[in-house]
Amino acid sequence: MKPILAIDLDGALMYSRPFDNAHNKWFSLIASLLNDQSINNYAGLEDYFPQVDIVMKGI
Repeated sequence: MKPILAIDLDGALMYSRPFDNAHNKWFSLIASLLNDQSINNYAGLEDYFPQVDIVMKGI
């Protein structure tokens, strides 16, 4: 398979909406798996990515 180089010019090739919503689903899934609904609170943060590292360390 040949490698593909893709460049996105602010939605020209890809829509950002799936990426905007994916972290909500991820936090919801992990909260269910760990039986810790407080993890869902991280999804609402503007800068949620540092919390991903914290949650991953707990897995």
